[in-house]
Amino acid sequence: MKLINELTSLIEIYSKESTEEECLPKPVEKWNEVNYSVKDIKEGKILNYGDRDTKNTNALKKIQDKLGVVIDGEYGVGTLKALAKELDIDLCEQTNYNIPIGPNAIKNLGIKESLIITKENREDYILASTLAIENQNAGKKELYAILSTIKNRANKCNKSMEYMVLLPQQYSTWNYYNGLSAEEKKKELKNRLENHIENKNLNNFLKVVKDFKKGGVISNYNHYFTNELADEADNGELTNSIAQSYLDNKDNSKVIGDHTFWWDKNHKCS
Repeated sequence: MKLINELTSLIEIYSKESTEEECLPKPVEKWNEVNYSVKDIKEGKILNYGDRDTKNTNALKKIQDKLGVVIDGEYGVGTLKALAKELDIDLCEQTNYNIPIGPNAIKNLGIKESLIITKENREDYILASTLAIENQNAGKKELYAILSTIKNRANKCNKSMEYMVLLPQQYSTWNYYNGLSAEEKKKELKNRLENHIENKNLNNFLKVVKDFKKGGVISNYNHYFTNELADEADNGELTNSIAQSYLDNKDNSKVIGDHTFWWDKNHKCS
């Protein structure tokens, strides 16, 4: 009985593989040249069998790398078969034996947008990441107030906004990052930003940062914390240095969204 079951199983596997081979499309005779980034696919562009995109940072080569096939930027038979196996799709049930690669396929494959951090864009990315963590749903006024605290500190200390936001024990969202080695920081920053692109709409915060720098209103604040922490400070439950700064300057404090902001003339540069 065991032998019969094993033979039956082998026959079923062979039959399935044979059927799938029959459902493969003809080899591509003329490639359709495209230029689609991962972002393009997420926003609605579709890759189809027969498309070719040889740009290294674009979606197709990333997909091939994920599938473990030849990375040539050509959506041919090999990529199609690997994709069908990875996504558990029956090619025989697909229109024209094609698997369109759109937003859902990109998500299911776990493909992320390419992110190239340069000297020119690094500060904007760091500031946008700060906003994404501080309050993902904040309005423009609150986000500008957060950026104002960084800008005012930078102006007073004659440093860049990036330098000020990354000072140890200043902006808590960077505490873990600041404890890493130089090499670890490179990897952590790239991973952090790529995750923000996926989960926290980083590009929206990036636009806020750029608009602020171009001419956004700089509010007269250089400190802030959550409204919950302000309540704890008021009730004597929070007694650290930031709580004392708030209590000493409570008269000029203001609640904006989920945070309380104030100016402390005694703030030091280090």
